[in-house]
Amino acid sequence: GALRSSEARFRTISDASPLGIVVSDGQGSCVYTNSAYQKISGLNLEQTLGTHWMTAVHPEDRAAVLEEWSSAEKGQEPFQTEYRFMQSDERVVWTRVSSAPLIDGKKPYGRVKTVEDISERKATEFKLREFEDALFNEKERIQITLDSIGDGVLSTDLKGNLTYLNRVAE
Repeated sequence: GALRSSEARFRTISDASPLGIVVSDGQGSCVYTNSAYQKISGLNLEQTLGTHWMTAVHPEDRAAVLEEWSSAEKGQEPFQTEYRFMQSDERVVWTRVSSAPLIDGKKPYGRVKTVEDISERKATEFKLREFEDALFNEKERIQITLDSIGDGVLSTDLKGNLTYLNRVAE
């Protein structure tokens, strides 16, 4: 009756969410995942139920995530972190995951996690880092070139203030 109706309403609401939702029991086994989580993890509902939530975490990220999660779990605190999911076709999805304990009275009985796909943001960050590295390398190359030529080189701004001298000019 009312419980089944409430559960159906919860599933409909959570399936409409763009965030992945995972509910795990006290041992970390999945008892529920929504459709957004299934898309992000690349696992269907049957593949997630009863498995530990760490199963979908990229193998290279598991140790660090487990360490962060364990310290939050000890204090029954919420936690947030970023890690990759490795889908079965080896496609990598970057995620931001927030987790909070489910508490009945004072006793925790599991956790709920929200999972956001941040792959696009991460791709932009990596591209920006590449550009910054390339710019730094180019500046280094220019500096070495200017310091190794035999002529004095100096630069000024529009007001005539000195902004750069190479070694010969100094």
